[in-house]
Amino acid sequence: MVKLNLPTRPWVPQWLGIVTMFIVIFPITLLNGAYTGSMVEVSNTLGVLSEDITMAYYSASVGMAVAYPIVPKIRTIATPKTLLLTDLLLQIFFSLVCAQTGSMDVIMVCSFCMGFLKAFVMLEFIILIRPLFSPKNVRSEFYAYFYPIVFSGGQLSMAITAQLAYHYQWQHMYYFVTILLLIAILFVICFFRYARRPMHIPFKEMDGRSMFIIATAFLLTLYTFTYGKTLDWFASPKIRVYVFVIPLLIALFIHRQRTQELQNHPLQSYFPSYQDWRQQ
Repeated sequence: MVKLNLPTRPWVPQWLGIVTMFIVIFPITLLNGAYTGSMVEVSNTLGVLSEDITMAYYSASVGMAVAYPIVPKIRTIATPKTLLLTDLLLQIFFSLVCAQTGSMDVIMVCSFCMGFLKAFVMLEFIILIRPLFSPKNVRSEFYAYFYPIVFSGGQLSMAITAQLAYHYQWQHMYYFVTILLLIAILFVICFFRYARRPMHIPFKEMDGRSMFIIATAFLLTLYTFTYGKTLDWFASPKIRVYVFVIPLLIALFIHRQRTQELQNHPLQSYFPSYQDWRQQ
């Protein structure tokens, strides 16, 4: 077996470290702020449109897309154990909020935050486990294994959600995932080693404005395509405004990124160079 650089305790065998990482990634693949498998039940219970649930569901994808550029900067100041425990605990918090609230606006915000946090665990899993699937570090070879794992988790979550909503209540999916997250936390605490690093979060190197701009552009685009048919597209004043604002936000975002690149600014970039892409 290929030797992996897992942050396990000295007495923990490698196979147990691998099992721990898969136990961590399993609930993350199931996790979301809204579950399409219980769309009918949620719509009936909360009196909302199915588009509201779709919007909340895909908000998690927006959160993940926005988070990825800052993950490497956080990894330099936090150990894998600290990062995973913090992330999993926050996921439990947002899951419980979604289970208790009756507001779709709150669920949408939580879904975005949960997607943002999922990016950290996903990337940690990729970095630590990639040599297991691709000893020669061939990117295409690794993702041939990784994507089926992630996509199957999403499909499984819909099936589990539908069963829990049918036999119990739609909120039980959040409690089910919370239990899995608690098990993952237990494994991380027991088998991953503790290490200290200076916790100095590099806020000056994080371009919060660019993150806000591109996140807003993504969410407005998502809103337009999700509610377009329901609101009769350009008959809706909101959609007319959003269609006008989205290109402006994208242009502003590109301008900020290019300006920082020319000035060699240390802020994170959403546009990795071609050479960086080739080396991955």
